[in-house]
Amino acid sequence: MKSATKIGRIYAEALFELVKADGTIGECYDDLDELNNIYRNEKEFRDFFTSPTIDRDQKIAIIHEIFEGKINTLVLNLICILIRKHRETALENIYAAYRTYRDEDINRVYAEVVTAAKMDDEILTKLKSELTEKLQKNVFIEEKLNKKIIGGMIVRIGDNVINSSILNKLRKLRRHFKTFDTQ
Repeated sequence: MKSATKIGRIYAEALFELVKADGTIGECYDDLDELNNIYRNEKEFRDFFTSPTIDRDQKIAIIHEIFEGKINTLVLNLICILIRKHRETALENIYAAYRTYRDEDINRVYAEVVTAAKMDDEILTKLKSELTEKLQKNVFIEEKLNKKIIGGMIVRIGDNVINSSILNKLRKLRRHFKTFDTQ
């Protein structure tokens, strides 16, 4: 069986190619974002949507009743395909993969920045500017706090990590001293 992430990428890529052709990338992203939020935050909807006991045709009819005319037809069709193929739980992975395709298309990247204390606006602006210049992409920063890193910061962009935290430096120093103990 294919992994949920791979299934999500396959469906997202197919949807992305279709909406790119008709110029509705942003509209479809907004619809998927809204659907994903409902799926994640509304237990009743999630239980209904993922229930194997509800007849597929009945589920599709209810989905049409709720969303027809309110979301892009291609997104609605995708939801119906997921129901027909019993892949409703792939919605979150489809959303995440679609977001990645959309971001690549508009030259956007997200950076997660972890610090021990909230950064002031001047430092945040300078960091964003430097990352934007270095990556040649429009960078959106998501700040996270973690007092355990003591100081410095950890920057994650995709699979790349820059760890300049004090905790990381202390760990490196500890490993360095351990090499002296074994000699």
